[in-house]
Amino acid sequence: MAVHPKSTVVFIEKLNVPFHIGVTEEERIFAQPVHIDVECELRDAVVAGDEVSQSLSYSTLAEKIRALAGDGRVRKLLETLAAHIADACLEDARIRVVVISLRKLGKIHDADAVGVTRRFIRMDQADYNR
Repeated sequence: MAVHPKSTVVFIEKLNVPFHIGVTEEERIFAQPVHIDVECELRDAVVAGDEVSQSLSYSTLAEKIRALAGDGRVRKLLETLAAHIADACLEDARIRVVVISLRKLGKIHDADAVGVTRRFIRMDQADYNR
């Protein structure tokens, strides 16, 4: 019996990247660590067989995220950063859905972290025909 996966999700958990981000100017002066989780759902049947060339590279995803930290942009909101990360991920046409979770540690004294999770869906002609 052949097995055909409905989808494949490639993920990175707790990538720690320093960003200049925050609502107040004081918060944005110094880069602060942001813990990043990324889930990329690939289009059906993208990874067929055991070919590395067909897989989504974790290293490439991580490098795209790290490059955003060095792009010179100062961001106020985690929501904005999540959108920028999603845009970078969706440059790969094989990715259909991206879920980004971002956490800043130690922002509230009695909480481990604060953060946001956003889900982005590629909306192109192929998706409208499903």
